[in-house]
Amino acid sequence: VNAYVATNAYVTAHAYITGIVPAFTIILTTVFILHHLYKARRISQRSGGTLRWQGMATVAATAIVYSVSIIPAAALNLFWSHFAKSNLNLSVKVRIIRTSHFMTTLNIMSNCYIYCLTIPSFREFIQMKASLMIRCLSRRLYARETSLNNHERINEVEGDASPVTVETTGL
Repeated sequence: VNAYVATNAYVTAHAYITGIVPAFTIILTTVFILHHLYKARRISQRSGGTLRWQGMATVAATAIVYSVSIIPAAALNLFWSHFAKSNLNLSVKVRIIRTSHFMTTLNIMSNCYIYCLTIPSFREFIQMKASLMIRCLSRRLYARETSLNNHERINEVEGDASPVTVETTGL
C-alpha cells in the first residue's frame, strides 16, 4: 500500500511539474507582458508617440497557441494513472497520446507563422531569404542542365551519340 501511495504521489507531482506549472507560468508571464505593453502604449500615446500593436499581438498569439497546445499533454499527465488503468481500447489510447504529442509539436511549428503574420520585418526577412534560395537553386539546376546538354553535344560531335553497350559471351 505504501509503494502505491508513493508511486501515485510521484505521478501526481510529475504531472503538476511537467504539465500544469509551465502552462500557468506562460499564462501569468503573458498577462504581465501584455499589461506592460498596454501601459507602454498608453504612455506613448500621451506623449504624442505611437507604439505598434504588433508586439502585443505576437505575445498574445504565441501564448494562446501555447496554452491550447499544452492542454492535451497537461491533461494526460495529470490523469495518467486513471488513463493507464482505463478500459479504453489500446488504439484509442495510442491516438490520445499521439494527439497530445502532435499538439505540442504544433506549438513549436506555429511560432514562425505567428511571427510572419504579426511582424512585418520578420515577414520581409523570410521573403528575402526564400527568394535568395530559389534563385540559388534555379541557377544550380540551370547550370546542371546546361552541363548535361553540353556533354550530349560533345558526344554527338565525336560521333558517339549512341549509348554504350557491352556484349557478353557465354563460355
